[in-house]
Amino acid sequence: MITKKKARPTEYRGTRFASKSEAILARNFSLLDVAWEYEPPVPGEWRPDFYLFGACTLFRFGMYLEYKPRGCTETYKKELGERYAEIQKEQRANGGDSYMFNLFTLLCFSPYERKPYDLRELEMYAFQDGIMRRVSSGEINGDALLGKIDEAMDYRFDLDEEADDLPYF
Repeated sequence: MITKKKARPTEYRGTRFASKSEAILARNFSLLDVAWEYEPPVPGEWRPDFYLFGACTLFRFGMYLEYKPRGCTETYKKELGERYAEIQKEQRANGGDSYMFNLFTLLCFSPYERKPYDLRELEMYAFQDGIMRRVSSGEINGDALLGKIDEAMDYRFDLDEEADDLPYF
């Protein structure tokens, strides 16, 4: 039986994350030299967990990433799709073609479940044409997206003094 862990707020590089697993993802992105922003401002009250900047090696444009540590219900995916649709609508109203500039994704993954990780089994979804559809890790470049997750898991967040030599974005 899998027991549900209570989210433990964790700080990394001066950012307070709602959970340690979100901090692990941020550390993973930093190790990969991927620029990230935690809970980026978007229209409305809800904020996605991350925005991965477009000027990085993984993606041609930016990518919003909502993270959940376990599988998500169809209802949640539908609600998230509606939120992403609102963001796209606002971006278009401001003169941008959101399909060209941003990718909207959902990642369901727990860094605590097993090692080594088989990234081909990632539960990832992309929001396209008004629906949330499952995508393979190859479509999103999942191997590169989580390529340093093992190393990020070993990081001592309790000792984080912003002393590591990773670049800031």
